[in-house]
Amino acid sequence: MMISMAIALPVLLGSIPMDEMMEMFVIGGSSMPVEVQQAVTGGIALAFVVSAILTVPAVIASALRGAEERLPVGLETGEPHRT
Repeated sequence: MMISMAIALPVLLGSIPMDEMMEMFVIGGSSMPVEVQQAVTGGIALAFVVSAILTVPAVIASALRGAEERLPVGLETGEPHRT
């Protein structure tokens, strides 16, 4: 989710003037032209799609890596293991 916001913010800042963007998010965009509202929602949708596409390889790599073997708490630091 965070990466999609990191992608969406520069797109929004580069394509829509700040006062129109603030009106869209703070006021709700009720007086904004439909074209501007469509540009904002299109940019956000694109950011979510890109984020989903970037997530797929990460999920596959994580699944292929297999289970992680962990030592019981205390063994990795040399402390005696308490049961």
